[in-house]
Amino acid sequence: VCSGVSCFGPTGGGKSETCGDLARLMGKHTVVFNCSEQLGEKVLTRLLGGLLQCGSWLILDEINRAPTEVLSIFGAQFQEIRAARFAGRDNVNYLEHTIPLRSHHLITTMNPEYQGRGHIPDNLRNSLRPLAVVKPDAAKIAEVLLFSFGFEMSSMLACKLVHLYDLCGDHLQEEARYDFSVRAMRRVITWAGKVKHQNPMSDE
Repeated sequence: VCSGVSCFGPTGGGKSETCGDLARLMGKHTVVFNCSEQLGEKVLTRLLGGLLQCGSWLILDEINRAPTEVLSIFGAQFQEIRAARFAGRDNVNYLEHTIPLRSHHLITTMNPEYQGRGHIPDNLRNSLRPLAVVKPDAAKIAEVLLFSFGFEMSSMLACKLVHLYDLCGDHLQEEARYDFSVRAMRRVITWAGKVKHQNPMSDE
């Protein structure tokens, strides 16, 4: 936990959701922050300072969107805090202030397949344990979701739905407005579940 975790994998793999669910199961307060190209040093500094004092878990989603120079400064600060935790200290000197060092956890997520993303500095990468997240089993996820909404033919419907999304992703022209990921499929299943609850006797 002192080292932090760097999760990387494809979009829709459930990186942030899995880490958030783990924190909730452990009874930890979690803050999810979506990084962008406009992310500045002061924002990350404040997040890290609050993380130390509250003992929360911080998930920096898509951290490789942030500028490399900002991440380099953040990595240097996190290295000092990490060394203080390994030394067993109760307080740490952070930005010329002595603040309590509570049990906390830093998690970063990123998708290496996206082009145009920044480079993760070595000081930050070496402070985090890498964790690879593989492509999710879309058919199993769809089957469980459909079954939870009361569909008796969830297995067959899941196979058809996944096959349809795979065909659309393979044959339709790539457009920014098209999304055939597991996240988009889940929204369709949720809508179908609402229709199912309104008309429970309708043909599946």
